[in-house]
Amino acid sequence: MPRDKIDGRGHGFILSGSRARFRTQAGLVAGQVKGLDTVWRKDGYLPLDVAAYQDGLPLRYAFLSVRAAGADEDAILYMNVPGALHKAETAALQSEGYLPVTLTSYSDSTGRIWCSGVWRNSVGPMKEGNL
Repeated sequence: MPRDKIDGRGHGFILSGSRARFRTQAGLVAGQVKGLDTVWRKDGYLPLDVAAYQDGLPLRYAFLSVRAAGADEDAILYMNVPGALHKAETAALQSEGYLPVTLTSYSDSTGRIWCSGVWRNSVGPMKEGNL
């Protein structure tokens, strides 16, 4: 029976293998998260959490994806959103039928607020949201 493996990648790790239920990596800039999301979706994973932290400039992100429960399940990465745009951005996601799974905000060294998180469609166990 094949075993999952943990591979070192910069500031984080990736749990991978045919049986892995999740994948995660940290130390990423926004574009790297979006690239990993594209690749991991092809393997059947959807975002579960993304959070910003500062380790120099630009902001870094920790990213977690899990195996999708079904074909109708969808998730949207919500990241690198300035705090001033948070209300409008989240209203648009809600109007499209998405609910927040995780939402975080981070104040960078200049005092600017940055918001991130994951929103999922209302299929399956997330029908009521996590607020």
